[in-house]
Amino acid sequence: MGLGAAAAGPLLGPVLGVIGGDFATAHAAHLASIEKLLGVLGGISSTARANAATYEGTEAATTDALGADAVGLEA
Repeated sequence: MGLGAAAAGPLLGPVLGVIGGDFATAHAAHLASIEKLLGVLGGISSTARANAATYEGTEAATTDALGADAVGLEA
C-alpha cells in the first residue's frame, strides 16, 4: 500500500529542495481544507437523507388520504 496523503508532504520536502518547506506547508493547508469540506458535505448529506425520509413519509400519508377520499368516486 502507498503512503497516505498526510505523509506525502514531509517526504516530498527534501526532494523539492529550497521550495520543499513551502510545499509541505501548502500541502498541509490543502489537506486541512479538504477535511473541512468533507465535514460540510457530510452534514449536507445527512440532512438530505433525513429530508428524503420525511418527504417519503408525508407522500405516503397524503397518497393514502387521497385514496380514502376517492372511494366511491369511480365512474
